[in-house]
Amino acid sequence: MSRFVDAALALEAHIDAFKGVHRDLYPKYRKPMTQQDSSFRGRFHSLPGEDAAVAELEPARIAAKIPPSPEHDLLWFIANYAPELEGWERNI
Repeated sequence: MSRFVDAALALEAHIDAFKGVHRDLYPKYRKPMTQQDSSFRGRFHSLPGEDAAVAELEPARIAAKIPPSPEHDLLWFIANYAPELEGWERNI
């Protein structure tokens, strides 16, 4: 246990005290892309062989990058995203 506490204290310089400990986790999936190419689709939406069902398919959900930007608070990130931590380790 003392080795774990020593490792946590070594990350003390990388803690963001202004964001707090209890904050939302990062989203698991990216937001769907908006249809920016609507002018292209508008010109070619009625081509022969175009299936309406295929055109209206829901876009696939793409997993988001974790973290989406560099995270300064390493201790918070490790406590929330490290898969090998036990419950008592996350609480410390």
